Amino acid sequence: MDNEQPHQELVKCVVVGDTAVGKTRLICARACNKHVSLSQLLTTHVPTVWAIDQYRIYKDVLERSWEVVDGVNVSLRLWDTFGDHEKDRRFAYGRATRKSDLVMPDQGRALAHEFGIYYYETSVFTYYGVNEVFENAIRAALIARRQQRFWMTNLKRVQRPLLQAPFRPPRPIEPEITIAPSTYLENMNTLLHQQYFADMVIICGAKGFQAHRFILAATSEAFHRLLTTDFANSTCDLARSSSESSMVSSMGEATAGEFNEDTEYLIRQDQSKHLRVWDQIKRRSSCQILPLSDGCKKPPDLYREVNHPAFHSIRIVKCEKIQHAASSTQTIVTMSKLISQQVMRQMLNFIYMGAIDNSVFQQPIPPRLREMYIERSLFADVNFDLDDGIQMAHKAILMARCDPMKAMFQGHFRESTARVISFPGVSMYTFHKLLCYIYTDTVPAIEAPRCLELLELANRLCMNRLVNLVEARVIDDLQHRDRDQDYVVELSLSLLEPVKLHNAHGLADWCMWRLCGAYDRVCRARGLRQLHPDNRDYLSENRWPPVWYLKEYDYYQKCCNEQSKDAKEIRPTTSLQTSQQTGCLCFSSKPRRESDSAPDVMTALCRTEPAAITAPPTPAPPPAPL
Repeated sequence: MDNEQPHQELVKCVVVGDTAVGKTRLICARACNKHVSLSQLLTTHVPTVWAIDQYRIYKDVLERSWEVVDGVNVSLRLWDTFGDHEKDRRFAYGRATRKSDLVMPDQGRALAHEFGIYYYETSVFTYYGVNEVFENAIRAALIARRQQRFWMTNLKRVQRPLLQAPFRPPRPIEPEITIAPSTYLENMNTLLHQQYFADMVIICGAKGFQAHRFILAATSEAFHRLLTTDFANSTCDLARSSSESSMVSSMGEATAGEFNEDTEYLIRQDQSKHLRVWDQIKRRSSCQILPLSDGCKKPPDLYREVNHPAFHSIRIVKCEKIQHAASSTQTIVTMSKLISQQVMRQMLNFIYMGAIDNSVFQQPIPPRLREMYIERSLFADVNFDLDDGIQMAHKAILMARCDPMKAMFQGHFRESTARVISFPGVSMYTFHKLLCYIYTDTVPAIEAPRCLELLELANRLCMNRLVNLVEARVIDDLQHRDRDQDYVVELSLSLLEPVKLHNAHGLADWCMWRLCGAYDRVCRARGLRQLHPDNRDYLSENRWPPVWYLKEYDYYQKCCNEQSKDAKEIRPTTSLQTSQQTGCLCFSSKPRRESDSAPDVMTALCRTEPAAITAPPTPAPPPAPL
């Protein structure tokens, strides 16, 4: 054949089989040295034949046909055949379309034994066994050629076809938890624009803005000092003192007539009034509550003027019969004339939603809310009576973040006006995790054994995103404990069925995946008998590695042990036996009797004479004693 190389063995390999069994795909995978994609496998089968002239047309195909097998240079030429004929080829089976159509390895090996041929498995999708099957086919061809050409020394080292290690199927992909999209910004936007349970009014010019004290105090140090001041002491400072050279306020620092970004944003940029603005801020930089003069007409409620560049006064008034009010008092803060209505509106949008002019920034409110109001319960207006204690919270954010809470506080229920709400069946630990999610949209680390109560509470309150976040937290906890596999298996068995009842299907799938991958430990676990029979059957059917692989691996190990045992029985000959044997190919040099006829020329020339064997010298006896 053309393009043959010197000192190279040419091996012709013919692939036969029924139609649509993958003959051409197997040849193409070997000739092109790449696997077949899934999209190519799913395409409609078109009967084709690998053309032999591919080796002449494409140089890269020819070069890939050259390989070295057991030290022998080989040029492998693949020949394809048609499969649409009526001959009986039971060893070639069609593509499996149903589970019952699959041929297991032991069945294929039994059929190969019946025909007296070797059995190998290949996959053009994973490229498993593609090179291996052709290399062993080359070995079988070279061994047959060695028996015919016994004088060829380059074929001496060719081995018999090797055993094929069984294919270990890949482990199923770990299930991923799909977390529902967050509605935190939408809920905070609702909280800003809804007037329910707003306990504060910010007056800016002729317009009033409804707000919530706990939100403003969490994001602004100035509002925090203003709203937490004891008004019984009229001389209480709200900020640090200032000097002629610098003015320090809760909103930032300004030196030598320059302001930081926050202060500049809060003050209207009017070039004609720039000097007057600076003089006003400088005179009012002490940030103190001013006492009322004797001649001033005192309002009926608590009223104080504030010496601060942003605030003018604060008033606490009593309000009766306010719909859905958190308390009977309202806090009214009058802003300085330097703060415009547009600036105030933008500031509230940033505080509640972290956005200014449709530009979203990182929200500073979630971590501050957890620190100040979950742990310290500042400005709380509702108490929850739990199984092991009392937990305080804020009705406004509960309504904005939870629809059942909104219906409870907004409707004509007894809880809408109660200060203490009974919540049976919930512990402080579980309710604290719930409040962390409501206030910050995140779930802190949770212990896997204690997740069922939180999942049950999340389902009661219709919080699908909380269920997903708890699933992710529990999986993280189990993965960190993976070193103690027995503990993870026992815990997965205990969580498998209860989490399904609480709609945590992602966590249930992960537990099932984890148990299928550790089936040997599952069989020794105590909780296996408590599972439903359907779940036990699923674990047995989808265990990994599967049963057929374990059987194949045991058979492979048995064959390897037998081969190693046979190799040990064939011991090398001693030097004496070697000297008595011929050194030429396969001719023997048995000693002949004198009565035998003279040996032929070839035998005489190839036989070697045995080497002379000399006995070692006898040691001298020891000298006689004197």
